[in-house]
Amino acid sequence: MSALRELAELLASDRYSRQTLSDGTGVVLDLHSMRVLSLNRTGMFVLEEIAGGAGDFDTLERRLVEVFEVDRDVADSDLRDLLAQLDRHLRPPEAL
Repeated sequence: MSALRELAELLASDRYSRQTLSDGTGVVLDLHSMRVLSLNRTGMFVLEEIAGGAGDFDTLERRLVEVFEVDRDVADSDLRDLLAQLDRHLRPPEAL
């Protein structure tokens, strides 16, 4: 199973609650551990894209370039960093 699909399944589970704020930033709450992950606009955009079914890295990267008008190399680097952080923060400790 792809890492993005696993993240999408985690986000859809009853373990997490997410809220996008009016400025585009947002939070994800782990209802079991009560840990909160706060994300900037870009992070929330990526999170919502994953939750909405964006199933591959290239699609996410292309969307970042289109929506945020960033260089492809910047999008690639930032997306890799963000996905690693999401995986680290959203994967339940018992799954590690």
